[in-house]
Amino acid sequence: MRIERVRPLGDTPSVVSVVVPCYNYGHYLPDAVGSVLSQGVPVEIIIVDDCSTDDSAEVASELAEQHPQVRLVRNERNLGHIATFNRGLAMVTGEYVVLLSADDMLAPGSLRRAVSLFERNPSVGLVYGHPQLFTDELPQPWNTGTCIIWRGSKWLGIIARRGENLMFSPEAILRASLMRKLGEYDPRAPQTSDMLIWMRAARHADIGRVNGVQAFYRTHPDQMHSTLFAGVRTDMSARADLFQQFFGPGGEGSGDPSASLRLRRALRAIANEATRHATLAIRPDDQSEAAGYAHFASTVDTGITGTWRWRRYERLLRRRKPGITTYLSCRLRWKLKFWTWRALGV
Repeated sequence: MRIERVRPLGDTPSVVSVVVPCYNYGHYLPDAVGSVLSQGVPVEIIIVDDCSTDDSAEVASELAEQHPQVRLVRNERNLGHIATFNRGLAMVTGEYVVLLSADDMLAPGSLRRAVSLFERNPSVGLVYGHPQLFTDELPQPWNTGTCIIWRGSKWLGIIARRGENLMFSPEAILRASLMRKLGEYDPRAPQTSDMLIWMRAARHADIGRVNGVQAFYRTHPDQMHSTLFAGVRTDMSARADLFQQFFGPGGEGSGDPSASLRLRRALRAIANEATRHATLAIRPDDQSEAAGYAHFASTVDTGITGTWRWRRYERLLRRRKPGITTYLSCRLRWKLKFWTWRALGV
């Protein structure tokens, strides 16, 4: 890991292509596009409307008429998010590319900071930052003026040890040349297709992180992760499948000398997470939710039953309550994990 200061960008930066997939998010489109146009770098914005049933196409068309940097592409039928992503990404012409959902926004100056890091570090293929969550009012972004650069293999080991996705997506920017090398988003992994792209990128290039807010991630009841991919166990299961696909026999990361170790660490991390959920789900009158998490944990990693977390879960299950100390301990661990991720991105 190497820490640097973020340097000012030159007067003639490269073009950044921003693909904006949109399905029934017409009311959010002006904010998303406006956040890109105010970045202070040359941009092309490709809005791909996935046959929306609201006024998304009309709003996008008006934006394209007002701004020459914007163009609209319409799917003749609803293709779903993966095919829509891939259609837009196939059209980019810039040297760097961002996939920005129509309900999210870029933070002021984020593209200048990312491109500066890229241009000073040719080995870096992916740059990300902190995604600030919001609902209606944008929070005040923060930035330390520093960045971190990891060797790709080192970063891949970190994401395996964490067992989870380290990016929300709008804060990530790829070199277009690397994106073309990696190929399309994989429709076989609809919930973790972005995480797979990050892991594949780390196999080929170094990873950079701007230590500050690089994008705003909008939370609302209609977002895809609240509808199509709802459920904690669904998310954990998708991540477990991804790590097995990537590091397992025949997977893209299977040739890594540490592939087996990284797979075991990833599955143990997910099993630990499920065991914590099981512990906190213990209720005096209903153990079904706790049992569901526990079964999932033991399925993902059979060795979890020999750990202290599992023994604690069984002890508290017999008492039929998690206890305030256990609850506070789990919350503290989560807080420490969150603040580490917020500060360092891992």
